[in-house]
Amino acid sequence: ADSITRQLKRNLLLLDNRLKLYGSNFGLNSFGAQKSETVIGKLYELRSHIAHGNDPKDTFVWFSKHGRIISGSNLLNHISLYLFTVVQKTLQCALREPQLITDLKG
Repeated sequence: ADSITRQLKRNLLLLDNRLKLYGSNFGLNSFGAQKSETVIGKLYELRSHIAHGNDPKDTFVWFSKHGRIISGSNLLNHISLYLFTVVQKTLQCALREPQLITDLKG
């Protein structure tokens, strides 16, 4: 079975490409020259640190260094707003193509 990280990367990249058909995307290119897969991996890494009670400092440093949409002392707020946008756009995909989302759930 695919790891959660691999599934997340594959599915979000597919949805990001589908969104481009409608003139939108997840904004994964807002992180400089970083690959989209790397950004998704770092977002999941942050989630894992928080969920398991580990120190997310290194992940925050990565976002501070690479995230053009993220700066200043409100780093967690910026990341939260970005994730809200990703979820919102995922829901838009679900409304446009519900069967696609059902198929991705596997």
